[in-house]
Amino acid sequence: MSTLPRIARVYLYALWLIAASSIVYILQSASFSAVELSLLLLWLVVYVFTDYVEFKIGDEQPVSMTIADAPMIFLVAISGLSGALVIVCGTFIVDLIKRERAWYRSLFNASARVITYVMMWVVYQVIM
Repeated sequence: MSTLPRIARVYLYALWLIAASSIVYILQSASFSAVELSLLLLWLVVYVFTDYVEFKIGDEQPVSMTIADAPMIFLVAISGLSGALVIVCGTFIVDLIKRERAWYRSLFNASARVITYVMMWVVYQVIM
């Protein structure tokens, strides 16, 4: 992290702060029933699986990709804002299992996904 330019570190700190604020708001405003918690755990397993399994496309310079965005779209409509907790926990779990990223990259990925999820939820609410 210390090798990054100062502006990149400022960007990361701002991104992390926005994501952390979103998560704190979600935790404060949500009330989870036992049924919802069990569903969130089920969706967490599905999300971890879809984020962990990578598909490689191409022969000479293969590109690896996951289908983790599909459950994100599903969770926006089904679980609302509480689905962001699944996204952040699932991202950290997969990064811990793979152990191929630095801690600040894992935090960046989780933060970017949470912010994307919250923005998707806002758009969904406006449409509905």
